[in-house]
Amino acid sequence: MKIGINISDSRLFDENNSSDIVLPQKISARSKLFESIGFDFLTSNETKANPFVPLSIGSESTTTSELISSIALAFVRSPMDLAYISWDLQRISNGRFVLGLGSQVRGHVVRRFSGEWHPPISRMREYIESLTKIWNCWQNGDKLNIKGDYYNIDLMTPFFNPGPISNEFPKIILAAVNTNMSKLSGELSDGIILHGFSTKKYVQKVLLPEIEKGKKYKQLKDEFIITSGGFVIISDNEKNIQSKIEQIRSQVAFYASTKSYRKVMEIHGWENIADQLYRYSVDGKWDKMPSLITDDVLDEFLLVSSLKEAPKKIKSKFNYANYLSIPIDVIYEFGIDQTKNLVNKMKSG
Repeated sequence: MKIGINISDSRLFDENNSSDIVLPQKISARSKLFESIGFDFLTSNETKANPFVPLSIGSESTTTSELISSIALAFVRSPMDLAYISWDLQRISNGRFVLGLGSQVRGHVVRRFSGEWHPPISRMREYIESLTKIWNCWQNGDKLNIKGDYYNIDLMTPFFNPGPISNEFPKIILAAVNTNMSKLSGELSDGIILHGFSTKKYVQKVLLPEIEKGKKYKQLKDEFIITSGGFVIISDNEKNIQSKIEQIRSQVAFYASTKSYRKVMEIHGWENIADQLYRYSVDGKWDKMPSLITDDVLDEFLLVSSLKEAPKKIKSKFNYANYLSIPIDVIYEFGIDQTKNLVNKMKSG
């Protein structure tokens, strides 16, 4: 199992100043530190900032860690734009960039990014195929002639062609919650990024069978990237544990109220809870929602462990995954040396 951590978390240097995320000296130092601790991969997400800036800076101060966008939004960018970004990152990182892509929901694509909305599965298929065709144009001189339902790209003059790179194409991994995107990941991509709103039963009974049908999965087998879903708390501080549990309980309640995530609830027989949460969300009764997520329900999504028990518990709960990220809070509470020891134990078997 490979162990990773998020480098775009601003709290490492100043918990009160989120702008630290854009300061190059901070991201560079953070990335170098994390690699020295032993992390196999570093991630950056697209929530309050662009995911590629930290990865670009981190590539300069690291030499071995993979650099993963987890996730970057596909449908708010053209395939050509993302092809250039990925090509640059793969070149400057000497082949360590992994493009983690997500579709995002309609509201954000349309109302936050002023983009167009189309059926996400067929569009993501065409998006990945377009990326590959663009890269083949640059790498191998193939004629660029993309004529699809969503993208039409047929212009690439020498002046705008960045030319070949000395590494393989960037790996592409897809974020998925439901079966259709999971099936597509197994068919076309190099891996899957599982959502926090995932349980072991849901992953093993519902998603993995769909992934394993795919042509790409069958080619890669153990090399196919599967990240851990769910949530993790590693702490020896009971007060901190309880505070984080309640935060995650609220988060799970929010996700469970969303109809597009209903399948996760159904596999456990929690349809009635999902229905009640949906009604509360429509009525704006957000404060009542967390109480519907009992400890038994929460335990399916969340792993809570002491530092000592963490390697054993994590390997048991996430035995389907080969990539796992641990919370940055571990470094705050236990320090660099104990975090390094934890990472080594988790990687050693």
